[in-house]
Amino acid sequence: MTVRDYDMNVLNDDYGPGSGPFDDSRSYPGKLMWYKPHDNLHPNYTYGEELLPTFVMPRGPKFKIDYYDDKRAVYFQRIKKSLFLPRCLREIEVTNLFLQHDWIRCPSINQEPVGDEFYELLGIEKNKDYIFEFQNVW
Repeated sequence: MTVRDYDMNVLNDDYGPGSGPFDDSRSYPGKLMWYKPHDNLHPNYTYGEELLPTFVMPRGPKFKIDYYDDKRAVYFQRIKKSLFLPRCLREIEVTNLFLQHDWIRCPSINQEPVGDEFYELLGIEKNKDYIFEFQNVW
């Protein structure tokens, strides 16, 4: 995860993916940001709700069911209900392919609800506009 301001200045790339699309992207991978969604679940999440027969998993237009099994679908829903990542990242994280390198503009209004741990880990302030460059390794 490389964090940039809206002027594309790098604020933190300790966890940045290697060989990014920008001139100042890391040339080798940084540290791996590891977290367990279960440690930071949203208060309105009911454990196991994605296993109920009435549950429908929302999927993006490029989603291919061939790549997923039921266990991953459950885990993806828990990622979406985790408060560790900002909302803008949670939504895109679960629809990207393995090792897909991407970046996203993440205005402060599209980050909540989110816990403080993510910002503390990256050494950035909460409630500011950021651009996150990341690579899926789920």
